[in-house]
Amino acid sequence: MGAKKKQTHVGLCGWLLVLASLAAGCTAFAPPLEVAGTWGGELTWAAGDPFAGFESPLGLRIEQSGTSLTGEIIINGPGSQTISLAIVAGTAASAAFSVDAAATVDIAGTPVFLTITVDGTRTADTLSGTGSQSIDGVIHPFEWSARLSAPETP
Repeated sequence: MGAKKKQTHVGLCGWLLVLASLAAGCTAFAPPLEVAGTWGGELTWAAGDPFAGFESPLGLRIEQSGTSLTGEIIINGPGSQTISLAIVAGTAASAAFSVDAAATVDIAGTPVFLTITVDGTRTADTLSGTGSQSIDGVIHPFEWSARLSAPETP
């Protein structure tokens, strides 16, 4: 009788492992978050940064193919100079996304290597999250949000 009880217990544990594996596998196949389109908003420099509390316009033009994201991030530089950075890496998961953009830009006559990373989520027609801007290696963190102004056209 003890052997039958042990066999039932092992069988139940085996089924629980199978169900847990299936549940975990289902999340791996969830569709990626849809973030394609043109987005406009602003970023606010984070506490502790020399620019803390200042706001600046932020634009994102994101093209999406499955989980891969491309496009550009548009910000304002000194003197309201519009700066466009190409998205060099971007991915969308089931609930969040991340993009990295980079460019060498001319600021006040000096070439500067600029990178921006944004991580975020989507709620209805709004993207929001955190990010950082690196100017020649000096990192400036920020929070950001942007609203969909034009969906991606196929």
